[in-house]
Amino acid sequence: ACAEARKVLSSKQKEAKDGPLVAELSRLQGRLNSTQQELAKHKKAVASGERLIKSKQVLLDEEEKIKQAELEVAKVETFSTPLGDEKPADDVIKQIDAAVGVAQEALTAVMKSIDLHITNAMPALKASLSKLLARAKKSQEKVDKVKALTREQRERVSSEEFQKEASNKAGEVEAALEKVNDAELPFLKGIEELPLSEATSTIKSSEDAADVVQKVISDARTYIAGRTLEVRRFGEGIAKPALEEFQKQMERINNSGQKLSQFRRDTEQRKRQVLLQEGRERLAAVEAEVEKAVVAIAPLGNEDLDTLTPEAATAICEKLAALDKVAQGKVDDTHAFLSNSQKLVRGHASHEEQLRQLQSKLGGLQMDLQKSKKAASEREQRFVAKKLLTEASDLAGEVDAEIDRAAETAAPLLVEGGEDFLVANNVLQLVNALKEKMKQDGTSQEVIFSQMANGGKSAGKAAFKSYFEKIPETLGREDLTFSDTQREAMFKHVDKDKNGEVSTTEFEDMFRERFMCVHSISVTDTFDISTSKTVVKLELDEVVEAIGQPRHNNVLGVTRLECKLVESGKIGWVTMKGNQGTRYLEPYSPYTSFVKSLDRVLEATSKKTAGANLFIKQKGAELASCHVGPLVDARGELAKLRPRVSAAGKRLDELKRKVQEARREFAKKEEGEQKAQQEARDRKSAGIAIAAVSEAVAVVEADLQKLDDVARPLTTADASTLESFGTPISVSKETETLASTLAKSVAAAKAVASEQQAVLAKASKGPLHEAKQSLSKMLVKVEANEKKSLSLQGAVKAACEKCATSAAARMASVYREDVQKRGINFDALFVELAAPSREMISEDAFCKSVTKSPAMACSSEQALLLFRYIEADGITRRSFLRILQQYYVCVKTIAITNEFEISKSKTHRMLDLDEVIEVLEGPRSDERLGITRIRGRALGDGSVGWISVKGNQGTPFLKETPKPFFSCVAKIALEPDFKQQDGASVRMLKMDEVLEVLEGPRREKVGDVVRIRAKTCKDASVGWLTVK
Repeated sequence: ACAEARKVLSSKQKEAKDGPLVAELSRLQGRLNSTQQELAKHKKAVASGERLIKSKQVLLDEEEKIKQAELEVAKVETFSTPLGDEKPADDVIKQIDAAVGVAQEALTAVMKSIDLHITNAMPALKASLSKLLARAKKSQEKVDKVKALTREQRERVSSEEFQKEASNKAGEVEAALEKVNDAELPFLKGIEELPLSEATSTIKSSEDAADVVQKVISDARTYIAGRTLEVRRFGEGIAKPALEEFQKQMERINNSGQKLSQFRRDTEQRKRQVLLQEGRERLAAVEAEVEKAVVAIAPLGNEDLDTLTPEAATAICEKLAALDKVAQGKVDDTHAFLSNSQKLVRGHASHEEQLRQLQSKLGGLQMDLQKSKKAASEREQRFVAKKLLTEASDLAGEVDAEIDRAAETAAPLLVEGGEDFLVANNVLQLVNALKEKMKQDGTSQEVIFSQMANGGKSAGKAAFKSYFEKIPETLGREDLTFSDTQREAMFKHVDKDKNGEVSTTEFEDMFRERFMCVHSISVTDTFDISTSKTVVKLELDEVVEAIGQPRHNNVLGVTRLECKLVESGKIGWVTMKGNQGTRYLEPYSPYTSFVKSLDRVLEATSKKTAGANLFIKQKGAELASCHVGPLVDARGELAKLRPRVSAAGKRLDELKRKVQEARREFAKKEEGEQKAQQEARDRKSAGIAIAAVSEAVAVVEADLQKLDDVARPLTTADASTLESFGTPISVSKETETLASTLAKSVAAAKAVASEQQAVLAKASKGPLHEAKQSLSKMLVKVEANEKKSLSLQGAVKAACEKCATSAAARMASVYREDVQKRGINFDALFVELAAPSREMISEDAFCKSVTKSPAMACSSEQALLLFRYIEADGITRRSFLRILQQYYVCVKTIAITNEFEISKSKTHRMLDLDEVIEVLEGPRSDERLGITRIRGRALGDGSVGWISVKGNQGTPFLKETPKPFFSCVAKIALEPDFKQQDGASVRMLKMDEVLEVLEGPRREKVGDVVRIRAKTCKDASVGWLTVK
């Protein structure tokens, strides 16, 4: 908060120019400094308090720790105190040893903690911590004493414990070794070669048992080695027997280790034998599989492929492939197994020789398998080649047939241009309009048909076209206007039997509602779903015809419709909309149904073509590695089929391109018809919107013209005209009234424009979009008029201000001359004009004084404008003097002369930089020389004369400056004369008192004292005081 206040004060001090304000800000700055100093003291006190609280907490914590440590030491003393002359028992010695460990740990921790805090602790805390440290050391001495008294007994008990545990460890090793012997027992029964699974399992168990023994031996050796180091620190009488016992136990462990090593060697020997046994069994399995493959290949090599059916040949090939795969897999697995076994038998000659024999036999079996496969390879290739060519040729034929079917399906769009769909849309539009009419006035289909058929049983072409020609006028729907050609096409569309007449049945068919399935759904026999049975499943894109109106099931929240399937004629109930919002049926559109059907046909044809192309490409790639045999010829035949399939693909692509182009053209036709009808509606709406806004804009422009006519005389007047402009207030009032009227008309125009823009907001093209753009332009025009209105008001205000400023300058000049001629000061003039109140000049007194002066040449309105410009509620002394008193500061050295005319004048003295001059007369321009001069008084020494404000080349010598004030920053005497006199003073000045400078600053010759003659703002006391 202090920082923010200092920031605000600093900003205000930079902006402040008025003396009293500067003094007040200085006083606030002093109070803020005092506050910050007091705040710093409080912060220091708070920090000291927090440190003291933390110190007390540290002391409490450490004291609690030392108490706990002393309790543990007391337990040690209790255990170690004998009852009489007897020595403590062994179990007591164990308790003492455990208690000593706990006490030592607690003492070590508390002494470390105290050392950590005592270094930077406050004096009082440091003394308390020192006492706690002394208590800790005293407790440590007690612990050390107990250790010394019980050392021999503790060492003896520990030694006995160590020896006992070492013996147990050696026993554990021997027990584990017994389990190893149990694991190898199957190999010791006299059977030279166990079954493979049992041998493998026994080897695994032996290795696991050996690993367990090795771990137990390692643990025992580690324990004895660690305890040996501890015992060596005991007394000799205790250590020697203990070390001898450790040596005995270590010998027991080493003996077990030797037995384990021998066992591992035996196990490795048995493992190699088992590997060779497994190799032999694997080789036997390979031999059996190779034999099966050779037997299976025989039929394919002996029979003529032409006499074999494709199914039989395929079955033989598949069986051969499966057997070959199994046999080759076993060969590969056995080869890998024998290769991996080489590492295990390396260095053992007999085992290496047996392994080589197995590998040699495996190589022979591999060769037998390859010979058998090679013998049947050519006949298999002939079969594969024949099958490939047949399949590829069939695929190419299917692709051609699919493309022909797709072209036939697309004919309504490609050949006929979709005209029938456009006509169907127009008929649907008319039917919807007639349905709306029927709903509004209750007219039936029979009545409408009777009107169209002129009471007959059927309507001819002329009657049909004539009736629908009148529909736009009858229904008030201009969008239903169709050309004669369009109406004739609609007649042909409705006349299904092409007999030149529209029958009652054909007319009713126009009004039948059809729906298309968009999600597969079941058709049931009744409305109630819970009791109904499925009649048929409605598939995607199937069309149904409504029988009656949709019904809503309130219990289930679904809408259902009784309908007839157009294709099959089956009748039933179907759900139109589910209870979660899923739509199953949508209104039928002939064109939409056609497009979806065509898309499915084209997609299926594309897949068929891509599949054929991919088949030929893949098979060609698979046969690329063949260099001889029937498959090479098959590859050539496949290559001949590729151009045929590629040509079919290009034909399909061309068909797709034509379909896409036709769909775009149809969309353009459809859009063109809709656009023409929509444009008529939009143009009417646009005209209404533009007319409403145009009327409001015209009102705004008329109001602006009135405002401009009234304001122009004042806003276009030059400086000389403004000085003599007699009615500025009348013009200002009238412009304010007209501006208020204009603001209302602008608001009304904006409201109308906004209302219409909201209606046209979504329009992106067409008449409504053009209307929206026109409204935007109108709105811009309204805003421009609004800105021009504000500009005119500002111009009127500026012109009035210029009038007031000019009048103020004339008034100041006249009053300054009057004061000089009459030999009075401005205060006396203020009292004269303010009479009888002496505190404030009233409006009436001021206007009378100004208007009766010929030199001022002010009208009554100019006088009133000037009064309001100075101070609207009555002119105070300070405001009056602010207008009359004008001061300049010297910015470039210039002469003070005794005459206005430079050629006749003499220099009184040179004006120094930064000297302040009070204007007594002027500013006055010397037209001949092109310079402006003032008659003024230098505040420094009271010198009076004429001074140039600016040279004839534009060089500034004087710059206007605010009236100088000083603020008292220390108590000092206000004296009657410039020269200081002992004891003589007007009164004592208080701190922060504001002084109006009347003369000075002037330096006193003795020393470097700077003094000014000033008047106090508080009570108008006048005198001299020292500034510096």
